Amino acid sequence: MSNEPALWRAVIAQAISDATTTYMGGVSPKQMPLLHARARRWLTIPNRDFASVCAMAGVEPDTVRAFACQQIAAYDERR
Repeated sequence: MSNEPALWRAVIAQAISDATTTYMGGVSPKQMPLLHARARRWLTIPNRDFASVCAMAGVEPDTVRAFACQQIAAYDERR
């Protein structure tokens, strides 16, 4: 059995983390807004790369996008 879907699910999880994390080791505070913006764009605006990653992860892009939007909204409310 291939571990490839798990790898691609980890890519999605990392993007959600990047979109909702206040601190990330090795990333300067000045870089965090750019990291957030890139991750949020990738997760929330339909694009081929996101759709391909979701397909390889075996998940539905619209479901992942809805979950990501919920996580981003919850993060923004806490801030």
